[in-house]
Amino acid sequence: MNSKKNNTPKTVGHSSFTSGSMPSAQMVDAYEKLHPGSINRFFLHAEKEIMHRHEIEISESQANIRISERIVDESIQQALKQIEGETYIVKLAARAGILFMLISLVVAIYFGVNGNNFMASAFLACSIGTKLFTGISTLLSKTAKNNKNS
Repeated sequence: MNSKKNNTPKTVGHSSFTSGSMPSAQMVDAYEKLHPGSINRFFLHAEKEIMHRHEIEISESQANIRISERIVDESIQQALKQIEGETYIVKLAARAGILFMLISLVVAIYFGVNGNNFMASAFLACSIGTKLFTGISTLLSKTAKNNKNS
C-alpha cells in the first residue's frame, strides 16, 4: 500500500483577459454554442453603441461651434463699439480744435487791429498750430481705422 500523497498541481479554473470591445475568438465560439445568434446581437449592439457615441460627439462639436461663433460675434461687436467710441472722441476733439482755432484767430485779429503785433502773432501761431494738430490727428485716426478694417 502506497501511502504517499500525489502533490501534482491540478488545473481548477481558467481565466483570460481581452482589451477593447471585442471578445476573444474562443469566447465568441462559447457564446455562440450556448446562445445561437448571440454574436449577431453583440455586433448589432456594438454598432448601435458606436453610432450613439458619434451622435453625442457631433452634437458636442456643434455646440462648441455655436459657442465659438457667439464669442467671435461678441468680440466683433465690442471692437465695433470701441471704434465708434474712438471715432466720436476724434470728431469731438476735431470740433473743439476748430472752435479753439476760430477763437484764437478772432483774438489775433483783435490784437492786430489794436496794434499789439506780438500778441497777434502769438494767437495766430496758436490758431495755425491747432489747425495742424487737428488735421494730423484726424488723418492718423482715419489711417488707424482703415488698418483695423483691413
